[in-house]
Amino acid sequence: MSIGIPGCLSPSPSSVVSARSIMPATEDLKKICSGYSNFLSSFQEDKKPFADFVWGQPREPPLPGMVAALRQSVEAGSDPDADVAYFGYCAYTGKYLDIVARSVQKYRGVTVDAKDCFVTNGALAGLVVSLTVTTDPGDEVLMVDPTYYLYKPMCQMLGINGVPVPCKKENFDLDIDAMEAAITPRSRAILINSPNNPTGRVYPAETLQKLGELLTRVNEGRDKPIMLISDEAYCRVVFDGVFAPSPIATYPYSVLVYTMGKQNLAPGERLGYMCLSPHMPEAAKVEMRDSVNRVINAMWARPSTVSGRAMEQLDDVLVDIPTLQRRRDRVVQGLREAGYSINVPQGTFYMMMECPRGLSGLDFVQELAKHRVLVAAGEAMGLPGSVRLSLTCSDEMVEFALPVFAKLR
Repeated sequence: MSIGIPGCLSPSPSSVVSARSIMPATEDLKKICSGYSNFLSSFQEDKKPFADFVWGQPREPPLPGMVAALRQSVEAGSDPDADVAYFGYCAYTGKYLDIVARSVQKYRGVTVDAKDCFVTNGALAGLVVSLTVTTDPGDEVLMVDPTYYLYKPMCQMLGINGVPVPCKKENFDLDIDAMEAAITPRSRAILINSPNNPTGRVYPAETLQKLGELLTRVNEGRDKPIMLISDEAYCRVVFDGVFAPSPIATYPYSVLVYTMGKQNLAPGERLGYMCLSPHMPEAAKVEMRDSVNRVINAMWARPSTVSGRAMEQLDDVLVDIPTLQRRRDRVVQGLREAGYSINVPQGTFYMMMECPRGLSGLDFVQELAKHRVLVAAGEAMGLPGSVRLSLTCSDEMVEFALPVFAKLR
């Protein structure tokens, strides 16, 4: 029975859990994880070759620059002359916000005011903060389908309705007409992700410009503008010299959310930031600054001391893009030679592939696992009949898996 929280069901009268904690969209995550842990444990125990393409997990030693930055942070706090509160609470203001503003200028090509920047413990925290600040229970948030599988549960947890909007099938680009058709009086925000997980699509500047023009036109008849939340976790993980533009450069009511976990290939180190569009009206900025800081403090959505104090050094550490690109090209070549239809990602760690023989993604996952190859089902991301592959696997895993894919074609 529905209780008014979008997408959520009522627990039994005797249940000890809340209704909002029953997030049906988390079933999508179960689809990805279906049997994964058991297969992985079995493969690791028998020590025979296997290939794991499921998550963006590091499969090689950590980046030396990241290790050095974290070690230096620990040593700085361990020095006898260090501030005794080095490992205490840190609000990450002052110089840390200057670091964020410089990073946005350097890597996103947008000049922002440091006071419009906020340090978080990763992009997921930044997204929850952004959604909390810009929506109320019952509001709608539009998101591009296929989508990152945690967006919908995130919305359900907050009591808002995540509305999937189809992308263009031919290239996974934003479909501006579909977006316009999906906007209703309850629409309060649009959540985009470029480069996109799972498709690897980078939204072109002209597409983002058209989206901004659409929202500007729609806003004229509304009490509140529609906020554009831009998840740019992979903006530095791009191939072939592509640049992933940010909508904060043009659309005033936009928020950039970022994590360093992807560029460092260290998703377990939770460090990221948010920043407001420099074109946002000052009155709106004042409100956003106040509310964002209130929510961050209420959640204490700030990074650990070791990572946070190493922010400036970690910002200069980037995963080996040429190696990822070479691996992407090898996977694309091998799968296409075997007869598969696969998109060539412009960025991220991921690519999508159509399943053979009309199989569902869920069925193909199970079939591949029997041959010691692990992938993620596209059904969890709104793309049934497909699977997602991660490029953070090792080269040895790629060479092990390609003959398996060819055999099952």
